[in-house]
Amino acid sequence: MSKPSNKCNGVINTLKEKIAEGFFPVFSKIPSETQLCNMFDVSRVTIRKALESLKSEGLIESRQGSGYFVSADNIKNLIPVIMSSSSDAFRMSEIYQGIQDFFSNTKFDPLMLLSENNPNKERELISEYYNNGFSNMLIIPYSSATNVGFYQSFMNSNVNFVFIDTKPDKLDCNYVASCNFTGGYLATKHLIDLGHRRICYCANDEIENANTLIQRLAGYKLALTDHGIKIDPNLIFSKKVFSIKEHANECILRSPDATAYFCTSDAVALAISNLTSKKSRKVAIIGFDNLSFAETSTPSISSVDQNFYEIGRCAAELLYNHIIKHSKSFDNKFIPIKIIPRSTTLNSKLI
Repeated sequence: MSKPSNKCNGVINTLKEKIAEGFFPVFSKIPSETQLCNMFDVSRVTIRKALESLKSEGLIESRQGSGYFVSADNIKNLIPVIMSSSSDAFRMSEIYQGIQDFFSNTKFDPLMLLSENNPNKERELISEYYNNGFSNMLIIPYSSATNVGFYQSFMNSNVNFVFIDTKPDKLDCNYVASCNFTGGYLATKHLIDLGHRRICYCANDEIENANTLIQRLAGYKLALTDHGIKIDPNLIFSKKVFSIKEHANECILRSPDATAYFCTSDAVALAISNLTSKKSRKVAIIGFDNLSFAETSTPSISSVDQNFYEIGRCAAELLYNHIIKHSKSFDNKFIPIKIIPRSTTLNSKLI
């Protein structure tokens, strides 16, 4: 077969996307050559080359006198990756890059799908791809609690899930994340080592909605206890918010005697830094995730660094091993974190 033209590649890529997205489900008939010519505004020769290329890849099959149909074989090679949000571009792209790089050395290909922080859409995506023959999926869940029973029903049907970053509550499952407990402990210890005793814990979600926040709070509490510091409930501020700035301002107002803030996201840490700077109030601040703006902001934000790339790569590897070994056991893997000290973690003597 001669090398496909740019027009032919365009047809091939579009049809691949439609097959992967379930627009053309498994066993469904591909539109006729005439319909495809009209759809793409190309010649019949171009369409035939594109169809033969897809056939050679095993994505479609021809049936004498009936046309082309989506092959059942192709579903074995696609891995749906259902991600909870498109807003955190850096985190998502790093996780997905790790997934892509691992699968590049296998016969499998990842397919990114966004649930857009909508638990209903998350359920719809899982159901849709399961109904189209997909039994292996990677999931960054909307929350740790919302769809637990739903996940369990599919796992009872021998679906392989690997959850990334957030572990569904009380669910025995495959799970890969940073060690959030250690992150909370080390972030708080870093502030304690700088002489701080009034350390506020600030989370921009309700704790019960996220296993990650539960673990970070547990690490925070243990660090205080280990260093003989009494846990003050008034310094624990956790609330689901729509405005990071308003949340940060409320946290500051509720903790007027705090000299340091452990924030469970870099966004909140930056907002607290900006607000306290405007009020000429010196405090120490550390965030979580080590996103790019934490380093480039003024002052630069100290943070807990998560290796998102390795989280994605390890999750892909875990799923792959379960597929090829037909394993029924569950594995939890925790990726090491580290503290990145910058300008905002001031020594208590400077406050």
